[in-house]
Amino acid sequence: MMTSASDPDAVTSWDGLRRGIAALRAASGHSYQRIAAVAVRSGHSISKSGVANLCTGDGRPTRESLAAFLHGCGVPAESRASWLRAWDRLSLPPPADTPSMSEILRRWTLQGTNARDHFERRSRGLLSYSRGGDLFRGRRHALAAARDWLTGPPPGRPLVITGQPGAGKSALLARACLHLARDTGQRGLYFHARGATYPDLFAALRTACAAAPDSSLDGLLETLDQAGSVLVIAVDALDEAAGRDDRRRIAELLREAAVLPTSRIAVATRPLVAPDRFAPGSLFALLGVPGAKSAALIDLDTDRYFEPAGLLLFAAAMLTQEGARHPGPPDAAWTAYRADPALTGRLARLIAARARRNYLVAAMAALSISVASRVVDPAAAGFNITDVPSTVGEALSKYLDNLPELHRQQIRTLLRALAYARGDGINDTLWLRFSAALGHPATELDLALLRDSAAADYLLHTVPERSGMLTRLFHQALNDELQAGRDERADEQSVFAALVPPDGWTAAGDYQLRYAADHAVAAGRTTQLLTDRDYLAHADLSRLLAVLPEPADTTDLERIVVLRAGAFRVAGHQPSARMKLLDLMAAHVGLPDVLSADAPGGHGAMTPHWAHALTISLHSIDAANRGVTAVAVGTVHGTDVIVAGGTDGTVRLWDAFAGQVILATQPADPDEPARPAALATCTTDNADVLVVATGYQIHVVDALTGRAGPTALIGQPSQITAITTGVAGDRPVVAAGDAHGRVRVLDLLDGALRYEYRTGTGAVEALATDGDQLLTMAGDGAVTVRELGTGRWLRAFRTGQHAAPAAIAVGRTGAQTLLAYTGPDGVVGLHDATTGQALDTYRMLGPGRALAFGPQRLYVAAGTTVAAFRL
Repeated sequence: MMTSASDPDAVTSWDGLRRGIAALRAASGHSYQRIAAVAVRSGHSISKSGVANLCTGDGRPTRESLAAFLHGCGVPAESRASWLRAWDRLSLPPPADTPSMSEILRRWTLQGTNARDHFERRSRGLLSYSRGGDLFRGRRHALAAARDWLTGPPPGRPLVITGQPGAGKSALLARACLHLARDTGQRGLYFHARGATYPDLFAALRTACAAAPDSSLDGLLETLDQAGSVLVIAVDALDEAAGRDDRRRIAELLREAAVLPTSRIAVATRPLVAPDRFAPGSLFALLGVPGAKSAALIDLDTDRYFEPAGLLLFAAAMLTQEGARHPGPPDAAWTAYRADPALTGRLARLIAARARRNYLVAAMAALSISVASRVVDPAAAGFNITDVPSTVGEALSKYLDNLPELHRQQIRTLLRALAYARGDGINDTLWLRFSAALGHPATELDLALLRDSAAADYLLHTVPERSGMLTRLFHQALNDELQAGRDERADEQSVFAALVPPDGWTAAGDYQLRYAADHAVAAGRTTQLLTDRDYLAHADLSRLLAVLPEPADTTDLERIVVLRAGAFRVAGHQPSARMKLLDLMAAHVGLPDVLSADAPGGHGAMTPHWAHALTISLHSIDAANRGVTAVAVGTVHGTDVIVAGGTDGTVRLWDAFAGQVILATQPADPDEPARPAALATCTTDNADVLVVATGYQIHVVDALTGRAGPTALIGQPSQITAITTGVAGDRPVVAAGDAHGRVRVLDLLDGALRYEYRTGTGAVEALATDGDQLLTMAGDGAVTVRELGTGRWLRAFRTGQHAAPAAIAVGRTGAQTLLAYTGPDGVVGLHDATTGQALDTYRMLGPGRALAFGPQRLYVAAGTTVAAFRL
């Protein structure tokens, strides 16, 4: 008895069936007469000529003649049944509608580097899309094991698929997922981890689970655990993730998720550790695989899962370009192999034997022979077995050796340049730059010739982008081969130098902004990027932080601390705003100069000096979690303070720098608390006071004792929207604005009305005083300036601010008078209060609430942060 020499499950056409018959006969070694005689003894009826016609003819065999032939060749009963099912399948009328790949994958999320293209090619064993077809062969036992794992009872851990580079790990994983999607409608996530970071997988998993965008790890796992159906999670090329820490964190996440009964997880990866790939801390150990005999391991290099017949059939299919939509070239050797199954069988057996269980090597050898102009026959005189490569390196060398000597090194360098590309690959401009940096300048014509060569199918992986094409090497094994024996650090330094845009990062492309960090790490140039404010203003900071190693330099560590604190907050902001936010975050974590020291031209009018978070108590006001209704910033008893009022009527006074409560008081009637609508600080009769507006009343509170005056002032006949304090003559005054555009100025000691006026611009949004001047800012950004004592109009200007302000303040630096404003959009604007000229803007980390000037300082309360800016 013999083992089947073919894969009937892969047969999709009558031509494929005929080639399978020829391969079976060649593998049996029997003559036509012997096959017929054995079949007759088994009870079948077939003649020698009938067998010959089956093996060499171009007609469709009958089911009876095929059954007789299979018996005559000694094919085992299980395989005979598979071949007869293939005949039955081909005999059926074609379905009215064959589902497309998009329909099959409708319940799947495909994420990661060029994930959909990668999945479609690998699941069908294709080197390139253009030739088409389905070349997946063999590996039936491995496929069955993967399917059982992903559809059976909860295994509680991931399945790991491994093997040498080129063993077919990616193909097996993608094929298993394709079968699940096609046959069961199972939902799933397919993630291509080439160059991926842990956050990349986390985000993909959130999408596949339909978890909230801001889900934590626990929230994500809870969503997965409570799902009504099983989610298959397939991660390919985990060994090619961005870095060691990313591989570790991804493996830990997958192992934790695999415990849930609603998940089934499979991972394709190389072990990365030799000699003990199961050692503690290894990738296999992190994934929960204790040893080579583990049920959670499919090792495609072992006898248990490697099927020689599958590799032989794969080589034969490559030689004949079986099932290809666009076979070619039209006059190449593949036409001879199609016409001569016996020749194909001899050559395929040799290719499979030389490939040593490696599908990539078999593909490179078979395709190069298929598209050659000369037919190769192992039985011919003078045939040299070493003409068929046995390793990736040999296959690559044979391709290069056939090139003219003048171009050989140049093409090798072009390929080596791609070995240093990350992600989806690089565009032609960067490809030429990388090649020149590695010592061999090339032209667009050289790239075109390489792409048009017969070797492009197994050397290059090309995908379209907005402005052209992105190109990388087809397989990681090619990267390994082209980098072998090289000084990779020196190469990466050359590539990094070519990657940095000479005219600044404003004009940098997507690849440079995302992967400059990867190249800098490999080249040992991280400090160069961390000190480049132009890079930080434009780059993908999440990628930078994901790939950065632990810094040896203390200053680099401080920069990284700032970036980790601020990266997620600055995403989506324009470059200038991004750097101001990062400077603010630097102040927030107590490192105000760590990034600004790298600024070549200095800052604008405002530089963050310190910043810290308002505590939960200030943000929430009390244990009932009531909200803040008004905030002011000022100076009391020589201390910079924040004053906050809440919906329960309580006003709290905070030390702005220490973040500690100094005073808590309730100025209105405790039995009928009124929420503060506006706040200010002031000095009267040598005493610091808080001025609190509630409804239409104004309360004056001693800032030391918290006691309110005996009588509230009537600030407005309607709801007060803004207040400010100042001194007119020798009397303290308070100005109050309302929702109807009215401003009233009252004596703060006796409540007498000094004067009132209307702005005519809607609600009074903010008020401020500057010596003997009163400034009013309306919702359209217009500022009017009047005499504080009389209300006489002096001047007006526009700030350009379109959001209604929450607060304005006036202060001085040197001889210049400054106006600052902030509002719900978080923008802090600084203007010359005399001319109206815009001086600087800053965007805070939350909606602006309050402003105050101190000596050479501007204090800003925004969101849950208070910050001080040097002026």
